[in-house]
Amino acid sequence: MTLCSRSRHELPPYATELSRGVAVEQIADNVFVITENLGSNNGMVVTSEGIVLIDSPHKPTDAVAWRRQVEEKGRVRYLINTDHHIDHTMGNFFMADEATVIIGHDETRRKLLEAHPTLELMTTLLEHFDPAGLPLMENYIYRVPTLTCSDRMTLHLGGICFQLMFFQGHTPNGLMVYLPEQRILFSGDHVCTLGLPSFQECRVFEWFDTLNYIMSMDVDLIVPGHGDVGPRGVARTFYDEVRNLVERVRDAMKKGWTREKIVEEIRFPDLLHVTTDRYVGYPEQMMEQFQRRSMGAIYDQILARWGT
Repeated sequence: MTLCSRSRHELPPYATELSRGVAVEQIADNVFVITENLGSNNGMVVTSEGIVLIDSPHKPTDAVAWRRQVEEKGRVRYLINTDHHIDHTMGNFFMADEATVIIGHDETRRKLLEAHPTLELMTTLLEHFDPAGLPLMENYIYRVPTLTCSDRMTLHLGGICFQLMFFQGHTPNGLMVYLPEQRILFSGDHVCTLGLPSFQECRVFEWFDTLNYIMSMDVDLIVPGHGDVGPRGVARTFYDEVRNLVERVRDAMKKGWTREKIVEEIRFPDLLHVTTDRYVGYPEQMMEQFQRRSMGAIYDQILARWGT
């Protein structure tokens, strides 16, 4: 999708004006995160041989701001996408130049190549929550992972070890990024401390296995997909939140509720996409669509496992 002839990675002159500072949290000597933007949390690991980014900002204006701060630390060598969803990958265009290697799961690349978000969808969203970002979309293309893995991958850069681990849960193609020496885990949306994410593409029972694995890891800090950084115990809290929602659906099924009734009536608080005092969130009709699809996915997987 091409909107104009500007070079792919040349930001327009007015981009600097949009590069407002964002709240950056330093969680280790060389590890920085931003957690207060609309969309996924974004991580930066600085090494002596360049920078590794984890996920990219959703809004173009946030991406430009993050890029300016990243460039103060060095050159981006790698960008890792923890899944294919738009709030993790839309900013790839702004964060990665031609020399940057984008890493993801095999399925993340396939899904983005076959069905990445359309220009129409992105424009509709930006008109709603980031109108200032629309001019930044000149010559935009959806950048996808060029280096992929199906299970595990280890990256060594500047004396830092990055262990990429495939797990199912929030999506069937989730990657987590573990820094073993620093005992820091970037969990992607397999853990969210802000609240429950969408269940539209979840593998709900595998999600419990993933969370049990996280709780067994040698981890001091978890950088969740959304929400504040926390200790390993946040995985237990999140496990309980997911379990409680699944139990609500199963209890309704035992009472004889149909799929249609469950899709219509059961809801969970959506704190990931809602408007806050910091940003405009998603359109209400889209958030409702997330809820309905989530309830349908949970119903279908309970039915497949237990029948009721």
